Amino acid sequence: MLRKSKSWFVKFISFGLAMIMIWMILIVVRTAWLKYQLVREIRLTESQLKYLNKNNQQLEKSIKFLHNQDFLQREVKEKLNFKNPNEKMIIFK
Repeated sequence: MLRKSKSWFVKFISFGLAMIMIWMILIVVRTAWLKYQLVREIRLTESQLKYLNKNNQQLEKSIKFLHNQDFLQREVKEKLNFKNPNEKMIIFK
């Protein structure tokens, strides 16, 4: 009778330990998966940041160019037919 109760107790403990090990393995797998997803998201975000920085630099160059006085004068002359006081305008028909 004592032997049966020990056998039952050992089986119960073994089952409990197996369940704890399975639970721990699931936690490790879940943690690894979350880490993988975070690393992927970080890489994607870094890629977007690189693209946006490059785009921002191009926009800053465009703004500088558009604020250039020579560009503004040329656009006013071409689009609005303006001239400087010391210039003469020739019209071709």
